Amino acid sequence: MKTQKPTLTKLILLFCLPLILVRCGDSSVNLREADQWSDQQFYENAKTSLDEEDYRQAIVIYQALAARFPYGNYAEQAQLELIYAHYKANNLEAAISAADQFVTTNPTHVNIDYAYYLKGLVSFEEERSFTERLTKGGDAQQQDVKPLRDSYAAFKEMIDRYPNSRYVSDATQRMAYLLNELASYEVSIAEYYFSREAYVAALNRCRTVVKDYQQTAAVEDALGIMIATYTRMGMSDLATDSRQVLTQNFPSSAYLEQSNSEIARRGFFSRLLRRGNTQSNDRRVTATDTAASNVAVDDDRPGFFGRLFGRDSND
Repeated sequence: MKTQKPTLTKLILLFCLPLILVRCGDSSVNLREADQWSDQQFYENAKTSLDEEDYRQAIVIYQALAARFPYGNYAEQAQLELIYAHYKANNLEAAISAADQFVTTNPTHVNIDYAYYLKGLVSFEEERSFTERLTKGGDAQQQDVKPLRDSYAAFKEMIDRYPNSRYVSDATQRMAYLLNELASYEVSIAEYYFSREAYVAALNRCRTVVKDYQQTAAVEDALGIMIATYTRMGMSDLATDSRQVLTQNFPSSAYLEQSNSEIARRGFFSRLLRRGNTQSNDRRVTATDTAASNVAVDDDRPGFFGRLFGRDSND
């Protein structure tokens, strides 16, 4: 077996090299001698491609490095940077897979918090695509909120495991945004059920928001729908109770300007509920736009590229 392993890795490398050469073109990085490179040369050329934003070429070189020097000095760092390269190349599934593999194989790595953070960031990009579809008229019933939940879970795990990580502040802001998106999604579904007179289903969605997303802006809308739903169902006492809760938590709410029957009339929510358009000074959490947030990272360890976060944040 020992005599076969070098041959196998060389075959993998030779398979990768034509792909590198195809992508290379007029690149200043000379890849034709790659089969003679040391692990350091592989890493430096991959890093050069990464810094020059040639992410696809960087991916191929990182993968070739992993095949040729799986236990070399640069193997772990290359695996870490491969996650970022996949992310920037918009290979989102590959980025998540690479992050999971890194966490599994390098559980004590000094920068493992970064892998968790990137995994959350990748799903966050998927979530932004979901939000665009929804706000541009997509059917909320047909949307997949898994990216939102996955992103939130990855950020939360990173914070729980590494509370002193340099990425905690940014991850916390993104989690607040994700909670607002998840809560707003529930409200959208509740309004959908309400408009179709599926009142029990609408109430269940609203209760989820009030119970699980207490610190989000969507609670106000959920309470408004509860008032309307109970009024439609003839449960005036429960409608009054919901109004009292709304008054206590959102005393300036636009819903309070309307009577219960007015809130319950047809068409009310279809005009009022628009993702991102409802405003209230009483809301506890706003859907923070974290796209412009910066994570300032300085590190003198060889090959560490945390500074890219600053550039990435403004993309």
